[in-house]
Amino acid sequence: MRIYGDVRSRTGSARPISLFLDFDGTLAPIGGDPPRRGPEIFGRHLRCVEPVASASREALGRLCEELALELQPASGAVVECKGLTASAHHRLAAVGDRDRIQQTVYTATARNGALFRVNPGRRKGTPDLTV
Repeated sequence: MRIYGDVRSRTGSARPISLFLDFDGTLAPIGGDPPRRGPEIFGRHLRCVEPVASASREALGRLCEELALELQPASGAVVECKGLTASAHHRLAAVGDRDRIQQTVYTATARNGALFRVNPGRRKGTPDLTV
């Protein structure tokens, strides 16, 4: 994998380094307003972007727009488009709306064929869209 080789060649001679792959919910409590994040690695003289995710950016943006419209009636449902990934949060929605929100996310994602998949979030039932 080319990206792995790039990272290894640029960090191989470095003193011990840390690579944090998941912050929200793993290294810090899940907040009320999630930060933006995605499949990108940036650092001094290093920029790696997962190519399939990058090529799907526009389609993901359209999917996020569709979901935001479809979820408008569910107060507290939030679609977070991060450019290369997206999350559909329902932690602020009424408990009675959560199953419908989740089903809406799965249905909208399925309309895009195999381009995207839904991964369950850290909190039970919080769907995350991943390219």
